Amino acid sequence: PTSGVAEAVRALRTNIVFMSPDEPFRRLLVTSAGPSEGKTTVACCLATALAQSGKSVLLLDADLRRPRLHKVFGTSGARGGVTTALLDPSLLDGAITPTEVPNLSVLPTGPIAPNPAELLHSASFQRLLDTLSERFDQIVIDSPPLVPVTDAAILSSLVDATVVVVRAFQTRKDLAKQAVRSLRDVNARIAGAVLNDVDFGRSEYGYYQYYAYKKEGYGADESAA
Repeated sequence: PTSGVAEAVRALRTNIVFMSPDEPFRRLLVTSAGPSEGKTTVACCLATALAQSGKSVLLLDADLRRPRLHKVFGTSGARGGVTTALLDPSLLDGAITPTEVPNLSVLPTGPIAPNPAELLHSASFQRLLDTLSERFDQIVIDSPPLVPVTDAAILSSLVDATVVVVRAFQTRKDLAKQAVRSLRDVNARIAGAVLNDVDFGRSEYGYYQYYAYKKEGYGADESAA
């Protein structure tokens, strides 16, 4: 809880909360331009931070192509998920799994479907989100990357805000611009971007290295360097 990562996630939570204090974002989508940029990790950390603030939070895996949440939370043996709940809403309760984090539950994808984009664009998925919104204070949705497939763009039109994850020194600028453009094309509300996997030891950050948190927290006062 005193690590730099935890502090960064709490700052992310605070920024999101204060962006819309009167009408809080109840449905948040986390996506990225391409794969391997850390969107699933960011989604898990953000959902955990929101749950630790006392909200009942559901982390929903809407990456129906390469799901990851069942591996993170060890729910591989859970029965069903998003796809089974879409076919039979009575299976929803059995698919939602509590986690070791208080107030945080996870809904995995379930069996991989051959038509992910069509499922996410269906009225059944909209009804599923409405049902879940009645049961949880906030829903954090992990999605596929924006550039290779249209799934995340579809989901962005069903949520209150979208967070775009950008990986330092890996995400190409043209792909990041394309990702933002695809969100704007569907009039999605972009809450902001998360610069992920930052290495403050790199010389490119220069002056900002001074502000990096220490793992042990603030610690005792030290003489000026």
